Amino acid sequence: MDWLAQLASEDALPAHEKVLHYLQGMTVRGTERLQQVIATDGASKDNAQTLADRYADARRLATEDETRLWEAGHGLHEQLAMSYAACLREITEKSVPVAEAPALVARIIYHRGRAAAWCHFRYIAVPTGWWLEMHKLYAFAERERFAGRPIPLYADEAPSTCTSLYLQTLLLETLNRTNMSKRQIENIYHWLLPWAGQITLDEEFREEEQLFFVDLAEDRGGRRIRNFEPRPSCRYWNTDAIVRNLEQAMNNLEEGAPDIIGLEPEILHELHTEWSRTAYKRQRRTDERNDVTKRASVVNGVYAVCQEVHSQASGDTKLDMNGELWMIENESRYGFGATVSAELNAWLKVGRLIALREEMNLGMSVVGVVRSLKLLEDGKVYVGVEVLSHMAIYALLQELQNDAPLPQVFPGVFIAADEERSLPTSLLLPAIEYQPLTRLRLRLDRRAHGVQLGGLMEQKDDWVRVEIEVSGDIA
Repeated sequence: MDWLAQLASEDALPAHEKVLHYLQGMTVRGTERLQQVIATDGASKDNAQTLADRYADARRLATEDETRLWEAGHGLHEQLAMSYAACLREITEKSVPVAEAPALVARIIYHRGRAAAWCHFRYIAVPTGWWLEMHKLYAFAERERFAGRPIPLYADEAPSTCTSLYLQTLLLETLNRTNMSKRQIENIYHWLLPWAGQITLDEEFREEEQLFFVDLAEDRGGRRIRNFEPRPSCRYWNTDAIVRNLEQAMNNLEEGAPDIIGLEPEILHELHTEWSRTAYKRQRRTDERNDVTKRASVVNGVYAVCQEVHSQASGDTKLDMNGELWMIENESRYGFGATVSAELNAWLKVGRLIALREEMNLGMSVVGVVRSLKLLEDGKVYVGVEVLSHMAIYALLQELQNDAPLPQVFPGVFIAADEERSLPTSLLLPAIEYQPLTRLRLRLDRRAHGVQLGGLMEQKDDWVRVEIEVSGDIA
């Protein structure tokens, strides 16, 4: 296996693909398999992080490049987990020593958790049955009494326990990640492990102490305790230790100390709100949905959305019959649900910006964002969409320097203030064009205005939503 020594000198992507192919074709069994998997895992560690960083920091990628990166990064962790699981099964055949069980379980939990983080990068759910498998691993470690035993995964890292690795993934699952960038998700993933080590998973329910639970018999992750009936299959934990660390980190930043955990103040506050006993606010749907039956054509991606809003404003109100028409099943003032073909809508992912052309409301520029996806049988997927605006307006934008517009023009979408949802006037912009606190020339139809970019309301792969303050007409 001399080729493993060369991986560090190769580009991370082809190196990952080479390792993935090697693991998929492995034919040896027993102790020899275990030794080769451990060697391959260790040799791939640095490249695995390099690839995750490359994916997390990429602002824009061609679809083919993005898919190749994700399949290599996510795929290797899945394959390593499966390879270690094969070794674990061979303990019963006595071809792998039973003493290896704790390390094998810890490594499987680690790589499954890392694969889940790659799913979070794409804002997609883990596959059906994934959580049940994860729960079985933890339950095995608990039953065999090694869940809290420190186990070294890599020579250059401090040992971890099965409990802390499991909790790391559970805690990440409790967050609303749809409003986080891939980089923020990756930073939180790494930050969670040492602090997860300060938490215990308890079999006994103590209402005054614990805030979260996981049911080992359900195919779900961790949840906050609400209207809860304790069951023997449940495990419970509180986040007081993490909240204390968050509060210390926020205080340090306010006093001018350097950021030692790599999380922005707004993310620290969001985590504190989610995990605190006092700051948590349950998110509820603001309006009930009603059953409907209507069709709509859909475009996706910030530039296509801008063009669609412009086309409808220019009088193009024909229903586009070239692509699949979505069948909208329910709607409210602020959202709708539709069942669509997964194959014909392969671009679908949480956080994707879309614009609709509805057969009953032709001429209205409806812009929304995909908030949830649920895979159904027969190749279908249920899509939950939040409507950002029913009357979006196409905008032409130029950066201002000394009140003079620069030559480069780029598109955007103007969204008026929404008093019912307490949302300010805002712009949807291509992410590549966004620069904080910039002054822009905003042209809506025949009038031009000066605007100041304010707070960032939402950020996704190719678009941002940012508050604006309109300062008046300009030439």
